[in-house]
Amino acid sequence: MDLATVAMERTLPQNIKAERALLGAVLRDNSVLGENRVSTMKSNEFYRDSNRRIFERMLELHDQGSHIDPVTLAHQLTKHGELDEIGGEPYLNFDIRVE
Repeated sequence: MDLATVAMERTLPQNIKAERALLGAVLRDNSVLGENRVSTMKSNEFYRDSNRRIFERMLELHDQGSHIDPVTLAHQLTKHGELDEIGGEPYLNFDIRVE
């Protein structure tokens, strides 16, 4: 597969605001991860790599029975060497308002 084909496939479809809203909803209420659609989601359904990594770490914390909040999430990302790669702690400030 050539780079143009890969790039075209990678750009369809995407909604970064929806990804961020979902991650923010999990931080606000961890039980969201147990809801029907969210519980079946896979991290590869995220377009933005930073959001994919955050979701993977949220799932790990959830599977460990840990509370998910900005502090525990930042710690989990740091353990995996990903906090700086996703944009640091400021990137974890999710605004879940939908405009």
